[in-house]
Amino acid sequence: MQNASKLVVIAALMGAVVSIVLVSLYLMPPDSGKAHNESLANFIRYDNPRPVADIAFMLAGEATTLSAFQAKHKAAIVVVNFWATWCAPCRREMPQLDALQAHFANKAARKSESESVVVLAVSLDRGTAAAPLAFLQELGVRHLTAAHDGSFKAARDVRIVGLPTTLIIDRQGREIGRLAGEADWASPAAFALLESLL
Repeated sequence: MQNASKLVVIAALMGAVVSIVLVSLYLMPPDSGKAHNESLANFIRYDNPRPVADIAFMLAGEATTLSAFQAKHKAAIVVVNFWATWCAPCRREMPQLDALQAHFANKAARKSESESVVVLAVSLDRGTAAAPLAFLQELGVRHLTAAHDGSFKAARDVRIVGLPTTLIIDRQGREIGRLAGEADWASPAAFALLESLL
């Protein structure tokens, strides 16, 4: 009986610690941590593009895969961002990723070409896509493609260890590189990075 009550106390303490950490991450001010542009220096570009798992996710209520998504969009580059609404750096990145998508969509429209870059934001929130979609709508995000994987399987398949993480996928469905952590994806440095990969 005494051991059972100790376990309950330990579980309650662990729950409190986890709650405090999550709340502090959520409330972290936007300018805390590294400067956004400095974090682009953490982008790891592989010498040779690597095979990547053909991840599955939900898109507009339908199950699909990365290869099907890429074939549909005929994109040269797919920027796959793994995020969640409870991740403060992820939340800050969403408007920037939306601006990144708008930048390359406008550029393609001016040249009457298919899009050279497509941003796919894969939410890892538990449950349905309702909460992440509502969050994006609240932010006014309207250019990027919002997907959902509440099972975390897609993230495990590509060995994501933290959020946010962004993968850059080439036309052949290979991973060119990745960035673990937050970046300012609406910066000239981010635009130049993607231009260099086209």
